Amino acid sequence: MKSLKNRILKTMLSMFITSIGIVMMMKAELGLNPWWTLTTGFSELTGLSLGLVVQIFGFTLIAIAFLLGVKPGITTIMDMFLIGLYIDIINQFTPTLPDIFIIQLLACIMGVITFSLGLSLTVSTGLGAGPKDSFTFAIMKKTHTNVGKMKLLVEGSTFLIGLLIGGPFGIGTIVSTLFTGQMQSYFFKKLKYTP
Repeated sequence: MKSLKNRILKTMLSMFITSIGIVMMMKAELGLNPWWTLTTGFSELTGLSLGLVVQIFGFTLIAIAFLLGVKPGITTIMDMFLIGLYIDIINQFTPTLPDIFIIQLLACIMGVITFSLGLSLTVSTGLGAGPKDSFTFAIMKKTHTNVGKMKLLVEGSTFLIGLLIGGPFGIGTIVSTLFTGQMQSYFFKKLKYTP
């Protein structure tokens, strides 16, 4: 019981680190990750609120992952509630960055690294993954592809669909698309964890 409690606390801390990375990318104002491009574009296309769209996509991805053999865990449920809460709290206390490209780019890169570290730590607790990672790991399991390549394929496709339906993007979206999976793969090796 104590072990489960510790893993849940570690998951909550890991999600907080993930949220710091997201806020750093938000503050950089150079574009967010591909999933936000897709969900924001879908929200603007349908007129549905962004929060509702994120929930719809979350439930859909969980269902697909389940059908492909990846069961939702405690983390999967926690992700849908905690990430948004953490982002709101961190964003409230984080100052706006000066409008200087090199500072924005550095913040964006650090955001991607922090975001990737948080995701890797979250998954490594063994309590499941968030909806998007559950979906990615389910496809990875079926195709026997490593996490870096599969993340690039899934997020690249997500980015293109989001772009086609009018979702916002920037250099930060491209940086996130190209390097999040590679960074996660690196952190998994350091953690000696195989998703």
